[in-house]
Amino acid sequence: MSHATDPAACAAFVGGHPLVVTTSIPEEMPYISSWDVCLRLESGASETWIRNRTDALWVVQGVSWSDVSERVLADDALGAGAAKEAALSVMLVDSVFLSPGASMRIHRPPEDVAWALDLETTLAWEAQGALLDAVNARLGPAYVRSLTSQVGSRALAVCALEVHNYAQSVDDWGATDPYEVIIGGLGAAGTANACYTETKKVPVHFQDGRVSTLGDEVLRPLPQLQVLDDVNAKLGPFKSTVRVVGLKLITRARG
Repeated sequence: MSHATDPAACAAFVGGHPLVVTTSIPEEMPYISSWDVCLRLESGASETWIRNRTDALWVVQGVSWSDVSERVLADDALGAGAAKEAALSVMLVDSVFLSPGASMRIHRPPEDVAWALDLETTLAWEAQGALLDAVNARLGPAYVRSLTSQVGSRALAVCALEVHNYAQSVDDWGATDPYEVIIGGLGAAGTANACYTETKKVPVHFQDGRVSTLGDEVLRPLPQLQVLDDVNAKLGPFKSTVRVVGLKLITRARG
């Protein structure tokens, strides 16, 4: 199966030519049409531009961060995308990744570029988003911005790692909902873990003078909030791909 990138999608990539995204893995076929890939030739060198329009996070294989430039995150109403990516960068160390809605320019020819689904890290990304949405819903956007502070950023990073590790321990994805993994990894169901410990260190100040914590005000009530209602619908289809060995999408020029 293949999908030809719409030429209009390459308009922002000056001088870019649309490419074809291909795969021979049946589990990947539903996601083929959710990628934009363009090629630009400049001074004899090839540059590849890719945009992830899926709801999952993917790891770009065969390249390093030194090959990447002009990385653009998805529009984020809360302005917290950078904080979420910073937390994942600590966790993934040297892995080049592309979060949902993001794009990047890679200073490599398309035949050198491939990318693979990372469901565990996608759940970590989604868990951070759920926390930030819950903060916004219960405390307001000012507290979302407060999570970019040193203490708040550490809490996000620790919670992302807890969800990632919890997801890696799942043996049967067919019988496991993404919602359950996020709740379990965050420790929001009542079992204290490192995420809850860190969120308890983030103070929440109310106008009446009361002082609480992020853990008590947001993490504990999280399972009852609506911010996770769409997680299973959004990420459920990716469960079938998580154990596929060598899962990747290869770009190639339209022939």
